[in-house]
Amino acid sequence: MDTDSRRMNDPEFLTLDEAAKIVRTSARTIRRAIQRGRCKATRVSNRYLIHRKWLYAYALYGKTRLTSAEKDEIEYLMKDCWRGEK
Repeated sequence: MDTDSRRMNDPEFLTLDEAAKIVRTSARTIRRAIQRGRCKATRVSNRYLIHRKWLYAYALYGKTRLTSAEKDEIEYLMKDCWRGEK
C-alpha cells in the first residue's frame, strides 16, 4: 500500500467537509485558509486531506508554525479532550 492510500484510510486525516464540521465553518473557509498558508494540508488524488493536529493548530491559533507550548497544548487536547470526536 502506498503512502497516499494510507493517508486516505487513516482516521487522523480529514477531508475538507469533515474538517469544516469539526471547527463549525464551511469547507470553502478551510480551503481558503489552506491556499493562504494558514492551515496545513496535503493533496491526495486531487483532494485536500488535513491531519487533526494541523486542523486544531489552525482552529486554535490560525497559523501553521507553532511554539513548543502551543504544540504541547494541542497534544494535551488531542489526548484528553477531543478523542471522542472520531
